[in-house]
Amino acid sequence: MQNIRLLVDDGLAVATLDMPNRPFNVFSEDMIDELEMLVATIERERWHGLVVISGKPTFMAGADLVMVQGFTTLRFEAEPDEIRARFSRLQRLLRRLERVGTTTVAAIDGFALGGGLELAMACHYRVAVASTQPTLGLPEVGLGLLPGAGGTQRLPRLVGAGRGAAMLLHGRPIPPAQALAWGLVDELTSKQELLAAARVRAAQSAPGARWDRAAWQMPADASWLDGTPAQLLATAGVAVDTAPLYPALGAICRCVMDGYPADIDAGFDVEVESFLGLMLDPVAGNMVRTKFLAKGDAPKRAARRFGKQAAPRTVRWSGDTAPPARLAKAFDVATGEAETTIAPVSFVWGSELRLEHGSAAATIRTLGPLDSAEACEVAGTAGDAAALAVAIANRCGLVPVAAARSALTVLVEAAAAACEACGAERLAGIAAALDLGRVFEVAGVRGAPRAEPDLRAGHAVLTAIALAAVQLLDAGVVASAPELDVLAVFALGYPAWTGGPLAWLDMLGRGEVPGATQPAECAGRVFHPRT
Repeated sequence: MQNIRLLVDDGLAVATLDMPNRPFNVFSEDMIDELEMLVATIERERWHGLVVISGKPTFMAGADLVMVQGFTTLRFEAEPDEIRARFSRLQRLLRRLERVGTTTVAAIDGFALGGGLELAMACHYRVAVASTQPTLGLPEVGLGLLPGAGGTQRLPRLVGAGRGAAMLLHGRPIPPAQALAWGLVDELTSKQELLAAARVRAAQSAPGARWDRAAWQMPADASWLDGTPAQLLATAGVAVDTAPLYPALGAICRCVMDGYPADIDAGFDVEVESFLGLMLDPVAGNMVRTKFLAKGDAPKRAARRFGKQAAPRTVRWSGDTAPPARLAKAFDVATGEAETTIAPVSFVWGSELRLEHGSAAATIRTLGPLDSAEACEVAGTAGDAAALAVAIANRCGLVPVAAARSALTVLVEAAAAACEACGAERLAGIAAALDLGRVFEVAGVRGAPRAEPDLRAGHAVLTAIALAAVQLLDAGVVASAPELDVLAVFALGYPAWTGGPLAWLDMLGRGEVPGATQPAECAGRVFHPRT
């Protein structure tokens, strides 16, 4: 096997996950194939213990990029039965691992996220390295998905319905100490003692998942399941008003409310059908493409456009006020001489920093304060200044999108003009109905809620911003549709369920938004090809 090293000593096996030429382990098709080979070997050999550990600094990060890309196009290419078979494979495999007669222990160092945590939960016991960092979680909801390898069923059975539902619905990871207190892990140890502690537990503990034992009883907080999905969302601290726009939230509620009280295998069936529903919905594809694939690629695209430079250690701050906290934390900020100078510039919509390096200059802009921003535009021309601006944005934890001039100004002005054209009365209530609250906030729009929001007005605002994005794309201000969608979603607050303004136009072109049509200016255009 190329991705899993297996060592057996006196009836106890250690399977080390270590994918070659990768910084961390992920679930690829090859990894799943080898895990299936491992499970078949355990079923045949009947060792008395198995430890699953990583050969890298972190346990496992989730799904492989190639698999994730498939999430965005599979609904166009395959029948529902094929999708069900493909994406239930790992769930079925982990159930086989869980039911072997060998005691299995996951030895967790660093991150166990998504499918990585699902693998760990399918092991009978979990030993983790003590850390204050939040490293254990199921973040799929942020991509419009749900954990499809058993996570929606195992997590509530380990930590209780309330805590499990909350973790699934908000997607935030928790640190190992909290996981121990909640029952997600069984033991904490040091990095140096991790393998030894896991081997002892494998040698001394009985095999089998707790919910497969006759005496097992569910955790006592099933009262969470007595209400409606809206009540479950509210109790978990998730916004109820915008939840209908994000099908993964409702699907997770169904998995917990319908699957948790049932036999776990029946719960797995609920999970599979719920996952299939998400795969056939455009929202998941939109969110995976923009919030994961395009977001991760944006810094690389910016570097290709402007060039690549290492961030300086020291920058000179040329402003009357203190520098942004993120800048001060990431760099040695001097007031005297330095090769790179950063100065604040007035920007009506947010924060603007002018970076000068030699005779060249570039600009970093965010909507709202830089310290609370997720993404920025880096405006300039190819050369050292713009390349350094990209590096500085990266160091500050911002997602940089390269632009020839201010694309953000164009997008915000389009939003403000569209809102003014619609009128305050027509805009009332659509902030929640279409998740336009952040766009309205940036554009300075207020609207009072009413019983039946005018969705056509909201669609008009979304389309007006999208047409402005098309103009930016056609003029080469921003080089690609994915980058524009990232800038709009993460900086402007364009609704994530759409995937961004250009993804929104693709939805209109496919007839996926009831009551809305693609504008004549874009008839026949496809901004995100399926291949």
